[in-house]
Amino acid sequence: MIFMNIFCLNLVCYKSLSKYGMEKGLHPVDICFYRTFCLFLLAAVTAFIKKKHVLNEVKKGQRMIVLIRSIVGLIGFTSLLLGLQHLPIYVTTILMNTAPFWVTILSYFILKSKVTTKDLLLIVGCFSGVVILSIG
Repeated sequence: MIFMNIFCLNLVCYKSLSKYGMEKGLHPVDICFYRTFCLFLLAAVTAFIKKKHVLNEVKKGQRMIVLIRSIVGLIGFTSLLLGLQHLPIYVTTILMNTAPFWVTILSYFILKSKVTTKDLLLIVGCFSGVVILSIG
């Protein structure tokens, strides 16, 4: 639970600082580059301290999946920052929080996951809360 709170606080700070940087003339792609560089540096230091070889941790058959996940994540955050540049923060927050809808829909079609009425009601309830908090 504490890690989710830290993640949410981190995301709020990241989006706010990104918006501030863009108002001062920093391009969204530059922010993504700095973010990626800082995350790489943090991961490299952590791997060095724990004496782990990162490529040995990922099985050969999963390396392509990890690479695709990294590229999709980079595209996602670049899109988020471009959205922040052109839209108010509350709109990007609402759009970003449509993720549960997409995950549920895609998991139903791709993974053949069972989606119950309860799941859909909970997703709609959570999304409604996000909209109320973002707009209000």
